[in-house]
Amino acid sequence: MVRRAYWGHGVGRRLMHHAEGWVREQGVAEVLLNVWEFNRRAIEFYEGLGYETVSRRMRRALDDGE
Repeated sequence: MVRRAYWGHGVGRRLMHHAEGWVREQGVAEVLLNVWEFNRRAIEFYEGLGYETVSRRMRRALDDGE
């Protein structure tokens, strides 16, 4: 997470670049992220880094008696 005051300064990109580099060093070939559907800003950020949606989980809360 990057504080709002630092949004748009490249901090998130640098953090992700560092994290992906570390993952590669561990011999891992893929990164999976979980992002809340309402978090459009995060989704757009990750898409800008080349991430793509591969699945979607859906739920429905059921009231008692239904």
